[in-house]
Amino acid sequence: MTTTGNTVAVALSKASQEPDSRESQCKEMAKRNEENRKNAPGKLEATKQNEHRKSYVDKIDESLDKLDGGGMTFASAFVDVGIGGGERLRGMMSACSDAKTQECLQDALVPGGTDEMRAGTQTILCEDAAYAHPGGGFGSHAEAKILNEVTSMAKGRNLAGGSIMFRTDWHYDSPKGGTYSSGMPCAVCYRAMCAATDCGIDIYLCNAKSEPVRFNPDGDCKKEKKKSDPRDDSWDRLDRAMGEDPLTGRGVVL
Repeated sequence: MTTTGNTVAVALSKASQEPDSRESQCKEMAKRNEENRKNAPGKLEATKQNEHRKSYVDKIDESLDKLDGGGMTFASAFVDVGIGGGERLRGMMSACSDAKTQECLQDALVPGGTDEMRAGTQTILCEDAAYAHPGGGFGSHAEAKILNEVTSMAKGRNLAGGSIMFRTDWHYDSPKGGTYSSGMPCAVCYRAMCAATDCGIDIYLCNAKSEPVRFNPDGDCKKEKKKSDPRDDSWDRLDRAMGEDPLTGRGVVL
């Protein structure tokens, strides 16, 4: 099974394969995210010109506003995970947190699994994880959509072992003013990644220097969060490993 086109360059394979270096994969994913973010406004505007339903046009305007400032995440991932029977899913896929942008860039962005996965009424990953996204839209975050899509491609088989490396491009508006960029997952996507480690999957995140950062190297996912001190919070420890602000969890001012 191979899915063609730019949407999912992930294939089912039994062959051994020497992967590209993780650094080069980080750079390739950064380029893909940049291309998708650059192409999105034109695609949205073109769709808007051919649409007469006010409610739909309003949604497109909301998406354009997010692109112009903060509030939209693009993410890509290199996937190499086992699904049993000596078979593996290998390749790269990309996603966006915004539904209208995904619709307009269908050739470049995955839909993100089933409606039920995105709504949190269907579990993903593997039986050991038995993970479902919380309701409220969290299952439609960019990183969550990638985990959903990988689960869908496994067609009912458990994900088992291997690795997924994410490159996240999250733009958000700071309460203090300005738009920031971060390579960090939100706290809820962090928990989804933690669940993936229960399936024996190694998770990596690319930092701003295109360096791969190992996720959960000391079993932080199993440690309780100490809300009295953010420095003892495993999500904030990941911030520091990524080279981002340890208290706000955010990266570069745009």
